[in-house]
Amino acid sequence: MAAAGLTNVYFEQADIFKLPYIEDSFDHIFVCFVLEHLSKPVAALKELKDYLKEGGTITVIEGDHGSVYFYPESDAAHKAIQCQVELQRRAGGNAMIGRELYPLLSQSGFNSIHVSPRMVYVDSSKSELIEGFTKKDIHCHDRGCPRSGNPSGNNRTTRF
Repeated sequence: MAAAGLTNVYFEQADIFKLPYIEDSFDHIFVCFVLEHLSKPVAALKELKDYLKEGGTITVIEGDHGSVYFYPESDAAHKAIQCQVELQRRAGGNAMIGRELYPLLSQSGFNSIHVSPRMVYVDSSKSELIEGFTKKDIHCHDRGCPRSGNPSGNNRTTRF
């Protein structure tokens, strides 16, 4: 990060169920392609919620491999995706968790949940058109904070 001129950014790795941080210490938590690998996503979200400050927010991005489309159609591509979905299921995860984000966040105690599905069209026959990836973004406020902002009235939004 120093090579990029960033001196206040660093990366850490920890077990989501044994985080080495003080509860109520984060303004925002960003989770990307994590829940799909966990057997207890609601427990993970509840754990993360404890680390948010009053009025803190969480952004969750997860895929939904079960809703993939291909152009041109390819049996081999469909079989590969189905294999990935099954392997993730056997490992205790859920490759189609993206469609479950709203109820998962609700069950975890979050409120003012906003789910925004994203679809990306990729024509594999035209490599110049291949950009981006499928993602879903969630923006919600914690601890009774109104959907349009936080208790101080500042409007917080997250767009991808």
